[in-house]
Amino acid sequence: MPTEQAGRLVLDEGELCRAVADDLAGGTGNGPAIVWSSRGGEVVLHLDAAEVQLTPGHLRVRLECETAESGRVSQEIPLPQERPNFVATADLVAEGNTWVAAWWGRTLQDAVWATVVRLAGSDADGVAADRGALIVHRPERHD
Repeated sequence: MPTEQAGRLVLDEGELCRAVADDLAGGTGNGPAIVWSSRGGEVVLHLDAAEVQLTPGHLRVRLECETAESGRVSQEIPLPQERPNFVATADLVAEGNTWVAAWWGRTLQDAVWATVVRLAGSDADGVAADRGALIVHRPERHD
């Protein structure tokens, strides 16, 4: 469970991974896998194999994806590579299998970012990745 500390929301890698997996599944409760369909193609996302790694300034998400064309492959979803800021920019194509990256990469990036934005909330002053934690800075409240 995320913790609130002195105007900061702190999520560990496991909490963020569960949130990403739940959002990828459309909030349906994290079955071991879900099928996405788009533009005549399908991909199985093996949510039980999702990984999140947080290091200073970096968020790394790796998903196991399976298509008829690629079989089951490990796909890294590229996210910010900035230090010390956590800037919302990313490479245009996900790393890993080129077919999965070209067909599903941008959609998966958008989905992962949507989770980070949802967790941060509209009142966030900033988001930072640190060793094993995602930190959302909130404005100071003077109640």
